[in-house]
Amino acid sequence: MSRLLFCVWAGLLVPAMASAADDILEHPLFAKPDAVVAIDAKTNATAAEIIPPCFGRQLKGTKIEVNTTHGWGWVERKQMMTQKEAEKYCEEHKKEAYALNTRSIINLIDGKKDKALADLNAALKIDPKFAPALYSRGNVYAEMGEFAKADEDFAAAIKLAPNDLLAANDLAWFRATCPEAKYRDGKEAVTQSTRVCEATKFDNEEFLDTLAAAHAEAGDFKTALKWATKAAELDPQNPDFTEHVKLLKAKKPIRDDGK
Repeated sequence: MSRLLFCVWAGLLVPAMASAADDILEHPLFAKPDAVVAIDAKTNATAAEIIPPCFGRQLKGTKIEVNTTHGWGWVERKQMMTQKEAEKYCEEHKKEAYALNTRSIINLIDGKKDKALADLNAALKIDPKFAPALYSRGNVYAEMGEFAKADEDFAAAIKLAPNDLLAANDLAWFRATCPEAKYRDGKEAVTQSTRVCEATKFDNEEFLDTLAAAHAEAGDFKTALKWATKAAELDPQNPDFTEHVKLLKAKKPIRDDGK
């Protein structure tokens, strides 16, 4: 499974427009630039740290639970945009790195990789230190088979934002699953993915899947299978997780096929 879009598979088969009743749980949402997510009593996540697109896992009054680079947290529904609203916002703010990064993800949902790449290049021209655009571009390059460029972007992103869990997770996934062996490094993948899972209390299925891939690349299939099984238990509807369990039972590593 590609990490081109983190947690996006659930949104590929649903319409962009949502009804008031079900848009929170079933339709892709994007953070408004002033959104703030409460992770815990000591930690908040900004809009740039909310992993798009979002699908609320739970509801609590006017708040929904979303995934961030710090882990799961709560945000006010009014601070989130539907895809149509996000498209309008991005058009009105297309000279801002945040908007261009958001539009790149919308383009990826629509299968427009070239346009997504153009948006990310433009975002980084405006703000070369905007880490989300760097690791997003790294994923696009990896998807296109441009592994050397992907490697550069992932390395730059983790250097700029060492505490960004998504940057660390994406680097770990690349190091664990890249089809070209010269870019794989099981030891680094385990180190990065372990600290991501520790920070999220081993309760995020995507991060656990990366941890499983990392241990497999390092040759520890027993531990890899343990974490892959937990990821599949947390999200039994995800066919990628089920497939990874099968691979690891057969002591085969996980490779990103770009799909």
